[in-house]
Amino acid sequence: MEGRTFRAATLIVWKDVFGPDKSKGTRTNYCNTTSWGDLAAGNYYFEVDGFTDCCYLKVNTLTTRY
Repeated sequence: MEGRTFRAATLIVWKDVFGPDKSKGTRTNYCNTTSWGDLAAGNYYFEVDGFTDCCYLKVNTLTTRY
């Protein structure tokens, strides 16, 4: 795994609803800020769906804003 560097992570935001949760879209994060715009009120969670040029990601901090 040596020599393989992290370039980006694919993130999906889901709205937690009764029944199947609704995807609010996919964004690629390049170690910076990713925005889904102004989401309606509700409970949300995000999923890391994949990485570009890497096999794992170590995160020291994660901040969410609303």
